[in-house]
Amino acid sequence: MAENTTPLNVLQTLSMVTQRLRLAFFGHGNLFDGRRKVWENLGYPTVRERTAEFYWAKYRYQDIAKRVVNAPADGTWQKPPEVWQDPNPEISTPFEQSWAALQRRLRVYSVCKRLDRLAGIGRYGVMLIGARDGRDLKQPLGRLSNEADVLYLSVYSESHAKVTQWDNDPKSPRFGLPSVYTIQLAADVMGSGIKSFFTASSQAEVHWSRVVHVADDLTEDEIFGTPRLEAVMNRLIDLEKIVGSTGEMYWNGANRGIVWNVDKEAKFTDADFAALDTQVNEYLDNLRRMVKTQGVTAQVLGSDQPRPAEAMQACIALIAGTTGIPQRILIGTEAGKLGSTQDERAWTNRMEERRENFAEPFILRALIDRLIGVGALKDPGSYYAGWPKLQAMNASERAQVGQRLAQAAKAFGEAQASGQNPLTPGEWREQIGLPALPPQNPAATPE
Repeated sequence: MAENTTPLNVLQTLSMVTQRLRLAFFGHGNLFDGRRKVWENLGYPTVRERTAEFYWAKYRYQDIAKRVVNAPADGTWQKPPEVWQDPNPEISTPFEQSWAALQRRLRVYSVCKRLDRLAGIGRYGVMLIGARDGRDLKQPLGRLSNEADVLYLSVYSESHAKVTQWDNDPKSPRFGLPSVYTIQLAADVMGSGIKSFFTASSQAEVHWSRVVHVADDLTEDEIFGTPRLEAVMNRLIDLEKIVGSTGEMYWNGANRGIVWNVDKEAKFTDADFAALDTQVNEYLDNLRRMVKTQGVTAQVLGSDQPRPAEAMQACIALIAGTTGIPQRILIGTEAGKLGSTQDERAWTNRMEERRENFAEPFILRALIDRLIGVGALKDPGSYYAGWPKLQAMNASERAQVGQRLAQAAKAFGEAQASGQNPLTPGEWREQIGLPALPPQNPAATPE
């Protein structure tokens, strides 16, 4: 019996492709073994049509789609972090100085926010590090002397930065990761949402070491995330239908039809009909505002005014629920002070969690670590990123907190005095969120 020499990873890849093809053909919007094509009947694009270019075009030209992509990135980077090595603000280390100089010159945090946006349009986004290392882009990033050797930071979405080679060596620490990208470097000169390229020099093969690869909402692997528009695309299309058809109905309703009833007793010649036809056409073309008729009655047709609010609200609610973006933030409206405050706090908590678990490790530190590795930034050994609070308390809230702390302190003191308090002062301070007391110096304690 002949030995099966087909590599295991090839079989796994074929199995995965087969499953995804079956899902694409039968798993989305089809019922009763594919006999009822729900998505096709409702005008939704198929899975195969939802490419990186498709999402890029929707992002460029669909209003709420742009908001869905931008809102998480804008909320995350609205107050950028401070990066330091030494917590003492009076000490400025070589690492801190080089990072501050790079940040000021290339506006790094602004670039990071743009990369965050682009990573959410398709399945990933990339940042290209342009460096003065004397090598081609296809070669590994060489050793740099200092931060001044970093010439530029450019960002691209998946539709303009394709992975063209992969590391297929099972013994490599980068097994299964991209090794070469093909990046379209030209601008969107046609304004169509799809970049236009006319020369071979407008695209370049780029080694992975020159690229910071960022993918949001990862599922099965570390390379391909989930487009932020993927789960809500059908609802976005529904919104376009509602808004577009409403505008068309208003247009047709404002320009209602007219029925010209000719009295059956009236005697009309061909010349009379021709004259009436001329007057009616001139009326419709705004050349005259009155029609002289005898034996003819004009009846204006009625029309129903559209009421799209409920249908639109249903779509907005589903989009907000799926993306986690509060409705008032998604569309910029207020729904009462209490509701808006609760929404803002929930959104703030989510943005702070997103900073810690996504923006800092996968964007900020990925860039800094890459630059430290090639010598553009001085190696600090360790460094920290401090993000400012997104939501500060107002005067009323600070007063309420102060009053409650005073009441708690009074109750704690009375319990201590009576000997009935099971908590130590340190434990009590920890419970209410106050910093620990500094250790006392026994030598300074009076006899």
